[in-house]
Amino acid sequence: MKPDEFIQSFFDTIQKDVLGTKRGADGKSARYEDSVVVATWGANQLWDVEYSNGESEPVRRLYDPAIARSAEGAANYFVDVLRRAAGLEPLPREIVTRYRSAGRPKTPVA
Repeated sequence: MKPDEFIQSFFDTIQKDVLGTKRGADGKSARYEDSVVVATWGANQLWDVEYSNGESEPVRRLYDPAIARSAEGAANYFVDVLRRAAGLEPLPREIVTRYRSAGRPKTPVA
């Protein structure tokens, strides 16, 4: 995924999941109530995403769009942070497991 596509999809997810979110004109920030999420493209070829609300320590995460599984997955963390800061519950999400086998059959105990 190209860096600009990654960050656009990232903020699309935030805006979709946190109703009332306003995107910045640059497309690299979002504001919800007193909270702000800002993304900057670093010299290290990573997206540096920071959440702040002026009350607590900022939360920062680095994302590499070249190896990222999905922008939506990256945005889910910030969606939950924004919702908690506003006093809302995090969104319920489907739990995906890698292994779908039933496992080894149990042997009866004699």
